[in-house]
Amino acid sequence: VKFFRNGTQYCAKFLDGCGSPLVNASVIFNINGVFYKKQTDDNGMARLNIDLFPGEYILTAIHLNGEEKANIIKVLTTISAEDISLIENKSGVFVLKTHDGARNVSITIDGVEYIVQTDDGGVATLNVSLSKGNHAVLSKNLNSGEEIFNTIYVMEDPAFIKYYSIYGVSPDGKYIMAIGRPSAAGELSKYGYTFYKSVFERICPCCRSDRLYWGIFWAGSETANWGVFPATGLKESGSAEGHIFCAKCDADFSVIDGKNHGGGSKNLIKVISTVSSSKDEAYILKNGQMPYSAL
Repeated sequence: VKFFRNGTQYCAKFLDGCGSPLVNASVIFNINGVFYKKQTDDNGMARLNIDLFPGEYILTAIHLNGEEKANIIKVLTTISAEDISLIENKSGVFVLKTHDGARNVSITIDGVEYIVQTDDGGVATLNVSLSKGNHAVLSKNLNSGEEIFNTIYVMEDPAFIKYYSIYGVSPDGKYIMAIGRPSAAGELSKYGYTFYKSVFERICPCCRSDRLYWGIFWAGSETANWGVFPATGLKESGSAEGHIFCAKCDADFSVIDGKNHGGGSKNLIKVISTVSSSKDEAYILKNGQMPYSAL
């Protein structure tokens, strides 16, 4: 058992047929299929430097006469750390630990290097405050040279996350997100009866009102078609597929291409291209838990 690159050697003593040291003879060490030829000294000793990454290895010493002796070599890590998750622009602590008594470590985050001293327990800490995203961390034990990689995951502050309403309306009221299945002419053959997501301008092309609302499964089940739509108070069809309704003129539109179910060319204006979605994502929007990103 040894630490990573601490200079420890593997030593084996070889004897001749009379039990005396095998002097100045070529012997072989095999580590996981890699062979090394070494010379014994006046005491029959042969040595092999162990310069391996942390892990467990099988080392076999092979005598001139073909006799073999196997041992397990355990190389221990000299540095360890865990990935961490933080909130955007809020201070957090990245912690790493050395296991070989090293007093200094290097921590590089997004290309910026920090030299940090460990405490008596081998622990080094670095206060960090980062922007949203995934940040690469390279840590190095300056005693052994061992390096490890971690990631700091920085999430947006929940206090500042905005959501679409339960009717798909954006926080600024300008847009409407809709998730559902085909309901207008030509959509079924184009998309198949699966879930898709689109975002439209929240302007009714029939009456120019901004009182547009999306909904799905309002009829009491996932298969029922007719039911009172809460946003308008009117009994509407299309619950199983999802529709967009105008609360002023009662026009209704498909959720995929924004087509007017009444026919004609007065359709919704799409602002984000249609993408594949799912029933689970429809429920996320229906429950008011769909995060909003400014368009």
